[in-house]
Amino acid sequence: MDRRPWSYSTSCRFKGVTKHVQWKRTFKPGDSLNLTCDVNCTQSSSQFLWSKNNELLPESGPVLHFPALTLRDSGNYTCTWKTNMTSGSKTISLQVEGAQDSERGVKYPNETICAVSTFSVSIPCYYYYPRQNNQVTQMLWCALQSNTHCQESLYVYNSSSSSITDFKYIGDNKSDCTLLIHNVQFSYSGKYKFNFITNVTDGGEVNNPGVTVQFTDLKVSLIRLSGNGTLKPGDSLNLTCDVTCTQSSSQFVWFKNNEQLNTSEAVLHFPALTLSESGNYTCTWKTNMTSGSKTISLQVEGENPPWPFWIIAVVAGGGIILVIIGVVICLRSRKDVVPEDNKGKVGEQTQVKQVPQPNEEVQKQEEVTYASVCVKSSSLNKECVHAEQQRESISIIYSAVAIK
Repeated sequence: MDRRPWSYSTSCRFKGVTKHVQWKRTFKPGDSLNLTCDVNCTQSSSQFLWSKNNELLPESGPVLHFPALTLRDSGNYTCTWKTNMTSGSKTISLQVEGAQDSERGVKYPNETICAVSTFSVSIPCYYYYPRQNNQVTQMLWCALQSNTHCQESLYVYNSSSSSITDFKYIGDNKSDCTLLIHNVQFSYSGKYKFNFITNVTDGGEVNNPGVTVQFTDLKVSLIRLSGNGTLKPGDSLNLTCDVTCTQSSSQFVWFKNNEQLNTSEAVLHFPALTLSESGNYTCTWKTNMTSGSKTISLQVEGENPPWPFWIIAVVAGGGIILVIIGVVICLRSRKDVVPEDNKGKVGEQTQVKQVPQPNEEVQKQEEVTYASVCVKSSSLNKECVHAEQQRESISIIYSAVAIK
């Protein structure tokens, strides 16, 4: 694989082109196969280009699909893989053999197709014929009820007619013979066959098995699992998308008020309804050939139920625990802080005795008032001592005595 000098994509490797055959291992007109471009990693900027005999084809994906091979499909097919950083190409040869001048045929990918009432359905179809000196001049579709062969009265589409009906041909005059049916009705059920006429055929019917279209009615059912009467908050129910036939490509898509929901199942489950779940619910059923939709209204009345007791208990208990933790933290923080009253002067209290004056007698009946003095000690503890007691760390202070 060629790489540009500035390529970052060193981990990506271009494997090449492989054949994937759906019906047979030998390639004959009418066979179906895929040519696939393989790379061992993907990048957002990846681009695939296909060409046949060096002529660019309109396909741009990694798979080139051949629903019904014809002789003209023989050739050399090249897949080119490109990104912003690198590119590579591989070529494979495809040879379709064994077609004779008398070989004509029609292939249907599906033997049975489900169709939803009042919607549209397509019937994929592919045909082949000898290409040399042959040109398709007329395409026909017939609807068989009890008949086994197509008759002119049974044709639902005739390329020679300009009438407008629910049956529309969306194929071509080369290999695609797909029929699209609009506004499907119950009477449209049955087997459909395609036939074509070329400029060198006598207009005889092409032998082919045909395809069966089954009519189905899409329904959305409400199944209550709990509760009765009008829908109330807390009730349980299922909304179910019902179809009477199934196909491998079936897909269910749910919408609420035209907004897509994140589910792809046929059943939409509501374990406990709430008021907010009221609305219009639409189920869309899709296959590769058809689709259909049905809508149902869901109205929840009343008030949302109160919280269960255990939820209330948990919330209340959690609140009490938080309050207790807060009180403990507050008490511990206050214990560690010295009160403002203890930050003042702390000292010792000393009593002061009356000091008599010289030559003066103190009468017994006289009352002596002592003053108390507080002195700051080195221990910051408050003590009161009498003036007669002597301490090394405390100075005794005398004060004036008032004699009454």
